[in-house]
Amino acid sequence: MRIESLQYIKKRGRGVVEMTLDTGTTLSLDADLVVQFRLSRGMELSEHQFQEIQNAENNLQARRRLIRYLALRRKTERESIDYLRRLSFPETAIQLAIAAAKELGYLNDESYAAAYTSSQSRIAAKGPRALEFELRAKGVARDIAQKAVQPLAEPDVQLEAACALVLRKSTNLASDPEPKKAKQRIYQYLLRKGFDGDIALQAIRSTLGDLDTENS
Repeated sequence: MRIESLQYIKKRGRGVVEMTLDTGTTLSLDADLVVQFRLSRGMELSEHQFQEIQNAENNLQARRRLIRYLALRRKTERESIDYLRRLSFPETAIQLAIAAAKELGYLNDESYAAAYTSSQSRIAAKGPRALEFELRAKGVARDIAQKAVQPLAEPDVQLEAACALVLRKSTNLASDPEPKKAKQRIYQYLLRKGFDGDIALQAIRSTLGDLDTENS
């Protein structure tokens, strides 16, 4: 196959070179790859050379797209892989991009889990069970997720956070016609927030008094 033309154009806000072959195939390339492979009009390419050029373009673009994606907001490794797959990059290009992002410090599930746990426990007042479930759903390995939430799983830490939630939810409890059911709703709320059942009971008893959970 022979290169019929190499045309520099603006595409999606960046400069690319459109390489057209005598077979009618057109491939958009980063300008650096034109220099790297010493491409020129009239140059004959083997199938192997063409595949090598195409792979280099895929690898380069996958890496650039992933770095831009991670620069906007932290993501897990699995979320990053899913993102590149949605863009239809080949698996080899995806794995090379993931490796590059890790090497550059853009991708680290341990630091992501620690940061996510810290922010969600502070902003959304979530307990360790809920946080571990959410991290696992994002693709974080079980051991990493458990390590990240461990400081929040300590009984005294859980109890303090749960008591704060009870106080926040019980502002109108005094005027509630069915305080017992109101306490049970708070108990269920704490469970949904990811707190251990015994911690939820302690928080309610120490803040609002005893709770009968027989029907909760």
